[in-house]
Amino acid sequence: MGQCIYEVASTDKLREEDKNYLINWIWENLIKSFGEDDRSREIVDELISFGFDMFKRPSMLFTTDPRFIKDDSRMYLSALRTLWNNIDLPILTGEIERRVEKFKKQVIDELLPII
Repeated sequence: MGQCIYEVASTDKLREEDKNYLINWIWENLIKSFGEDDRSREIVDELISFGFDMFKRPSMLFTTDPRFIKDDSRMYLSALRTLWNNIDLPILTGEIERRVEKFKKQVIDELLPII
């Protein structure tokens, strides 16, 4: 899944709006997932953590070391910046808001300062 996001973000065959739509669709479905009981909530929380890792390292070839960032990695980071800049934060509340803050801390704050 991470590789798919990476390929969408790093292609020049899609418009930026289309890239943002597809990546946002994945991101929103991830943070808005909920379980119906304690066990399923635990599984969902684990999947969300894996999902955040997927955004942070979407490809085995992806590196956050500025000396080795390839053009397609720059495109990925640019798409992630567009995703983050277009999120309507004020409407997010409760558990979803907590997940968004966690995503910012664990993914956005770690990746975006390097570009």
